[in-house]
Parts: sequence; structure tokens; C-alpha cells
Amino acid sequence: MYLSLSTIAVSLVGRAVIDKFIALGGGPDLLASWAQLQSVMDLVSGAAVAGVAPGLSVLVAQSAARDSHRNLLLTGIALGLGLGLPVLMLIVFFQVLPWNSSAHPWFKGWLLPPEWAVAAIAGWLSIGMSMLNAYMIGARRQRAIFGLAAFMAAAGIGIAALAWLRNVIVAVLGFHAAA
Repeated sequence: MYLSLSTIAVSLVGRAVIDKFIALGGGPDLLASWAQLQSVMDLVSGAAVAGVAPGLSVLVAQSAARDSHRNLLLTGIALGLGLGLPVLMLIVFFQVLPWNSSAHPWFKGWLLPPEWAVAAIAGWLSIGMSMLNAYMIGARRQRAIFGLAAFMAAAGIGIAALAWLRNVIVAVLGFHAAA
């Protein structure tokens, strides 16, 4: 119980400190941009994280054979990435579209900022980490979950601190994509 609360607290504190670095580095406009990019990441990963991840946790918890756990994890990752791929491709399509001179004028209002494509890729890549976390929940590995949350919070804070006065948004998006 205490380890679960500690995991939640570490994750929330890590996220709050990253938000603080972004706010101090660029003010309210940059913080609003970060919130928008976070929404893009959630849009890409949302269906997988809300649908496949809980199912993966239940299947792993109910599976008696530890040999099948790896297959369940790989299947969950593949399903999750497959669910997020159409949204990722749509965002990248509208990002690349302005470079196409033969695009229909109707599409000109759909131009997206370049950061959206990076955020969409980061959201898509974060599906794998979400599935790993769901797997560990199903396998009842509370210490590993806490360790993962602590590592992600510390690494995210470190990246934000190092990039504080430069391009903190790109640095944090890159961290989300790599993690």
C-alpha cells in the first residue's frame, strides 16, 4: 500500500517539477505549448493506454504460466502500437502536407506546428513503456514499478534542468520518445 502511494507521489512530483522548469524557462506561453503537446501525446497513446494496458494487466495476473508472460507483453505492445499508429500517421500527414505544392487549398487550414509531429512520435513510442508498466502491475512487481517511476521522474527532471534555458520542450519531448 505504501509503495503504491509512494509511486504515485514520485510520478506527480516529477511531472510537477518538469512543468516548473518549463514555466520558468519560457513563461506561461511555453507552459501552454507544453500542455498542448502533452495532449497530442495523450491523443496518440490514449486508446492503447486506456484499453490494451488494463487488459494486459489482467491477463498477466490471471496467467499461471510464467512462460506466456513474455508473449503477452509483446502482444500488448504490438496491439498498443497498432492502435496508436493511425493517429500518428494522420498527424504526420498533416505535418508533411504543407511541403506538397499540389495540396488542395482546403487543406491549408490544417497546417500543424512542427512540434506536433515530434509529440505524436513521442506519444506513440511511450506506448511501449505504458505496456511494460501494465505488465509489471499484472505481475505484481511493486518495487519494479516504483523503480521505473522514480527513474522516469529523475531522468525527466534532469533533462528539463539541463535544457532549462535552451529548448526545454524539444528536450523533454525527446526524453519521452526515448523512454
